Order: sequence, then structure tokens, then C-alpha cells
Amino acid sequence: GFTPNAFYMMSRACGRSLLFNSVLILLLVLRNTITLLRKFGFATILPLDNNIYLHKVVGVIIFIVVVLIIC
Repeated sequence: GFTPNAFYMMSRACGRSLLFNSVLILLLVLRNTITLLRKFGFATILPLDNNIYLHKVVGVIIFIVVVLIIC
């Protein structure tokens, strides 16, 4: 069979991480989503009151993943 090399697997992992973080960054800025997450009790896990700070942190994570993909 086909055995993928390490570069292929790393690019797939970084791509999946980039997709997850992109969805997360959009969800954490929408007001209705924040209200829904607070209603289900995710406020104990995520700092939903500081959603702009969390948005910036996820943005930095996306930047780091993109740098990993390029290098």
C-alpha cells in the first residue's frame, strides 16, 4: 500500500487544525452563539465574557499554524 511521508501527514494535520480554528474564531464572535454557549454551561470552560481576547488568541494560533504550513 501507500505509506504517506511525514510532510504529507504534517500538512494534513495543520490543515485540519486551521479549519477547526477558523470555525472557532467565527463562532466566538457571533452574539447568538455566545448566548447559546453560555446557556449550555460552556462559560466555565471558555472565557465568554472576554470573547474579543479569545478571538485574538485563536487568531495567533491560526498564524502559528500557517507559519508551520509554509515552512
